[in-house]
Amino acid sequence: MRRSLDLIEGTDKWLESNALRALAGIDRSAGRSEAALKTLRQALKLSTSIGDLHGVTLAQVRLADLRFSQGGYDQAREYLELAQERLKEEKSLSISGLIQRLTGKLEAANGRLPEAKQHIAQSVSIFATAEMTYELGLSHYEMGLLMKGARDLKGAESSLMQAQAIFESLGAEPDNELCSKAIAGLADGDDGSQAVRVSPLNDVLLMQRLIEASASRELLVRELAAVISENF
Repeated sequence: MRRSLDLIEGTDKWLESNALRALAGIDRSAGRSEAALKTLRQALKLSTSIGDLHGVTLAQVRLADLRFSQGGYDQAREYLELAQERLKEEKSLSISGLIQRLTGKLEAANGRLPEAKQHIAQSVSIFATAEMTYELGLSHYEMGLLMKGARDLKGAESSLMQAQAIFESLGAEPDNELCSKAIAGLADGDDGSQAVRVSPLNDVLLMQRLIEASASRELLVRELAAVISENF
């Protein structure tokens, strides 16, 4: 990726911003969070300078996700709100899925399980509709962790097994290993963490989920089927 950036630099800012986001992903996977943060800020600045709205929004979502992983929930939410505003100007199903999943993780971190479940479930529907297999696997994985925290071990196992099947098919070994560890942990029944309190189902959440899915007919049909399956 560094070789790619050397070749691109000064010739094509759009390509450069894409390469920077990819490099940030590599740094994050290698545990170099601060390097990833610096690179993402470069990508955001570059995308802004050329008016690449999609690139700006994607960089904001990646920054939000990185801040979340560092425990900076307030900063993550700020970046996410900026991305959501951008999304009103230029619709993107893939970015909507990323936003929904991260919003769910933020809600879960604040102990709001029903809201978290609806957001992550919507990300599952979005990535299934968009045929983004790897992201679909990540959303199933996050749903599995959410259900595990709520002590719904059957639901957690189902989601984690779906995620693992996807990662195995893609040869995504690091993610497959994470799934294996999470599934093995289900046998304990209690990992020492505090259970998330489950409150009654909120019809407003379901309606909001369907309204947000109306951007795509296929997505709306998939979401309606998912809501019926999950709740009845």
